[in-house]
Amino acid sequence: MAARLPLARMQELRIALTARDMVEQGHWLRPTFRGQPRYQKPPLMYWLTGASYWCAGTTQSPLAARAVGIVFSVGLIALVYIAGREWVGRRAAAAAAAMLVTSYAFVRFGFRIEADMAQAFWILLSIWSAWRAWAKGHAPLWGWAAGAAAGLGTLTKSPAPLLTLAAVMLFGHRKSRTQEPTAWPSRVGALVLAVALALAWYVPVGLSGSSRAAAQAAVSSELSVMWDRPTHPGPIGYYSYTALVAMLPWSPAVVLGLVLAVRRARSHTADRWLLVWLAVTVFMLSAAANKQIHYCSLLLAPTLLMAGAWATHPSAVAANRIRFTYGLVLDIALVCLGLALATSPAWTRYVPELTVPTWVVGAGLATGLCGLVGIFRARRTTSELPRATFSLGVWTSLLVLAGPMAPWIEREQVIMNFARSAAPYLAQASTLAGVGDNLASLEFHLGRPIREFRTIEDAWGALSRGGWLVVSSMQGLTQAPEPTRPLCEVRVGKTRIALYQHN
Repeated sequence: MAARLPLARMQELRIALTARDMVEQGHWLRPTFRGQPRYQKPPLMYWLTGASYWCAGTTQSPLAARAVGIVFSVGLIALVYIAGREWVGRRAAAAAAAMLVTSYAFVRFGFRIEADMAQAFWILLSIWSAWRAWAKGHAPLWGWAAGAAAGLGTLTKSPAPLLTLAAVMLFGHRKSRTQEPTAWPSRVGALVLAVALALAWYVPVGLSGSSRAAAQAAVSSELSVMWDRPTHPGPIGYYSYTALVAMLPWSPAVVLGLVLAVRRARSHTADRWLLVWLAVTVFMLSAAANKQIHYCSLLLAPTLLMAGAWATHPSAVAANRIRFTYGLVLDIALVCLGLALATSPAWTRYVPELTVPTWVVGAGLATGLCGLVGIFRARRTTSELPRATFSLGVWTSLLVLAGPMAPWIEREQVIMNFARSAAPYLAQASTLAGVGDNLASLEFHLGRPIREFRTIEDAWGALSRGGWLVVSSMQGLTQAPEPTRPLCEVRVGKTRIALYQHN
């Protein structure tokens, strides 16, 4: 799916195009995005994506652009299991990893090149390393690893990993008074290392006279967006309900796992660490004025580890009945969802712009079959959640509904189809003029910069003889101002992209 789905989200395009500029221009310390300085975010994701381009030998491949995001997502799955074995036990860790793979937020954003999943990986690695260093008494090297992971996480997007590590050090751990004096120097050293790594890029950029002003303006603009003038505002309790959506279908298990962790916090150090980790993350996300659902990626690891602990906890008969009922409801939901997908071709009569590939019917039948198997195999003595029968079905359902395989994603294929159709005409072109939306996506897939204009008239007037113009999704403006026919044109529903040449 990473190779099939075009890069259309601006969050992905900022990283992909900035990394392309680094590779092609060689400006690894001065990132630019579509010709403008890009200092709003730290550069680690740009560097790693640039390295992916270099290894792939191309800067136009969606798979090469998303390879780094996929590696971090797979690493997060593995680390949830590895760290979870020490915190909640082997069975609970396996359940938490399965829940992570099948959660809505992971399926929706896990294969994309976005910094949130990468930062979630660094935070988990930092907390786990700190646990091994100061809670389990392993080699001091683990403390330095915690600091290094927090520093690299800060260099990925924001100071969230550094603040989370500091909070867990202060509130998550209890040591005897005789041991505290020897523990604190190593903790301070880890934080110093984290800060040093986080500033490794900011210091040279700030000291450089050519980039200092642009960097200060970009950072001020980013802080203003996060705290004063958000582009995606939301209430302070935004994540109280958005997080439950992001963790579907495991939201009830997350709530029950949180209750179990609170009850065990006094006697279980691991639960106390997870609760502090979760509380600090929720506080940071809620305090920021800019709120989006993909920020919930930072909540996946601690919440689903708690959910896995509840799902496999050997508790009373009443709790086992809750788990049994929860699994049965999921199985019934799978049957209904499978039936809806299997009959989805009939929806086109009522929603004409909806395109339903034939394989969706087969996916619906497979999903419904998984639900039926789970229903017939259900037993009231079942104490382990999730069961393999409906885990596979939920995963398939989420793949269909969350985006990578969704029928309505077909309209986005117009971008890649147009790029293939226009490639022969643009072999000698260097810069294009563009009007409409999706221009950043077209710039990535065409492999050439696009100069953006507001209207077709402005773009046509600025073009010299033999220049090229891309018109994207301009409903009602289907003709260039001069009588000329498009060299190539691609339509999907109401979406239209055309290429013109100025003669």
